[in-house]
Amino acid sequence: MDFYEQQLNDYIIKSFQRGITTEDYEWLKRYIKEIEEKIENIAFQMSDLEYDIRITGIEALENRRFFPRKNVCQTLENWKEEIRRYRDIQTQMWELAYGFEQTVLERSSTSFALYHASLVHLTYTNNTFGKIKPHSTDSYMLLCQHHLERIPSMTVCSSSNSSFCYGCGVSRNPLSYLTHYEALSKKEALMLLRRIYLIDVKGEVPVSPLLQKYRASLLSDEYRNLLEKGRERTSQKEDSYRKRYALIRYQEHLDTIDRVREGRVLFHQDSLPKQKVYRMNVETYQVGNNFS
Repeated sequence: MDFYEQQLNDYIIKSFQRGITTEDYEWLKRYIKEIEEKIENIAFQMSDLEYDIRITGIEALENRRFFPRKNVCQTLENWKEEIRRYRDIQTQMWELAYGFEQTVLERSSTSFALYHASLVHLTYTNNTFGKIKPHSTDSYMLLCQHHLERIPSMTVCSSSNSSFCYGCGVSRNPLSYLTHYEALSKKEALMLLRRIYLIDVKGEVPVSPLLQKYRASLLSDEYRNLLEKGRERTSQKEDSYRKRYALIRYQEHLDTIDRVREGRVLFHQDSLPKQKVYRMNVETYQVGNNFS
């Protein structure tokens, strides 16, 4: 535990002084995975002990010589506290890693447009048969729009902004989806995405049937209710960094709907990082006061 706390403190200080580099980002991801494995091991031990309590009883367990501590209830509380501290460290590490991903992603104007587009919205617009059903923490299941099928096998993930069909094996992002489904070139598909979500658009946007179709579904109450239900379902899941990231993406999609409804354009140059490395917000943490 002390090792991970020290590593986190070091990264926080680095983020203030020189920013986080790609090497630091890879280390953070490795530590996040290690902490997750430690949490799973502790949770497994807790489940075994709780099972023994139900079968044997607390008094019988406390009288066993091989039990490491006599107080069974205190052992469970110590394990829960250890999991809570690991979760706190993991959350702050994930915030650093997420901020680095955001900065790297926003360096390219094309990736900036793809990030703020929503494949869930595009597939929802063209979903004429069947319903979109929740599949996991941050994805939906629907009939594949690239081949004929009777049983839904296509999943669309709101966090990764990608889709995959278990029937035909096709994987798409917003750009490749439009080039395939609407038979557009990459340049035309990218321009359509920017016009739908008002990204890097200057002057009046020419109205086309495709733009009207996607814009109407984006501003519809049904689509907003779909996102609201997805966010509510995700908030009820077990706490994990995937859940936190999914909630962030849901909120970003909802903010995009409000921004497009108000007609506010999002420009790439306004979101470019001023430095090539991610630096934390000074108001988020105070160096030296992160841990008691």
